Amino acid sequence: MTKTFPLLLVLTACTTGGNYPDKYASALCETAYACLDNDNIELVSGYDDEEECIAEMSSDFRSNNTYDEFEEGERSFNKDAANACLTEIEEVQQDSDCDGSMSAWTFFTDIQSDDCDDVFPTVE
Repeated sequence: MTKTFPLLLVLTACTTGGNYPDKYASALCETAYACLDNDNIELVSGYDDEEECIAEMSSDFRSNNTYDEFEEGERSFNKDAANACLTEIEEVQQDSDCDGSMSAWTFFTDIQSDDCDDVFPTVE
């Protein structure tokens, strides 16, 4: 953990609303491919590899309603929540069962964070 923590700070330090979809996709796909069996990822998601996962997830994120509302000024960007969300996802790689055999249930439970829901709050 001590080797990864400084890297996490560097990766999340420059997070913006504009690059968050890419950072989120990278964190999620990197962690998924580190922790889950790659064949199961392909079976469930259809992604052939980590690069395709990142590209598709980033594209999907940018086309969702929440991100559209952010771009239209109806939502703001909460950098602290974004960094906490990314850190939560990346820290799953430190789990003892992140060895290619983690169950999907454990993976999705471990990456859940309320901070991820607070990244693009509605502007009041």
